[in-house]
Amino acid sequence: MSLEQIEKTFEGHIQYCKSALHGISHLRQVSLLAGKIASASGADVESAMVAGFLHDAGRTDDFGGNQHALDSAILARPLLIRLYPHIDADLVCYAIARHADGMTTDDPLIGSLWDADRLELKRIGRYVREDLLSTAEGKRIFRVANDDNL
Repeated sequence: MSLEQIEKTFEGHIQYCKSALHGISHLRQVSLLAGKIASASGADVESAMVAGFLHDAGRTDDFGGNQHALDSAILARPLLIRLYPHIDADLVCYAIARHADGMTTDDPLIGSLWDADRLELKRIGRYVREDLLSTAEGKRIFRVANDDNL
């Protein structure tokens, strides 16, 4: 499954936030990174990429908080059931709904999404905390990125 296939599948089903911070480019980046982390973590890559693509699909602005995460999970559930019936919609929707809560997890799929989104915080000038990353791969990516900045 490629990002292009995922994006095409959801074409016409989602109104993306028009923001440069949380718009389609952010969804693409998180999707790709979630897939990379999932691959290294033993999680289902397609599920992680779909979760990454949908994690902010219900966002309407750039404000903080977790309402956008809940809205995105609500939007995602019927789409997953109809367009990706082989994916665990409960798990993906949980990951989406809780991605803005600042928690960590032992679940590799959930961690793939949460870490991908957190690693993207640098794009808005926010510091990424390694202790809030869930996966070994997310932590490895964090360390490599920070070593490059030394």
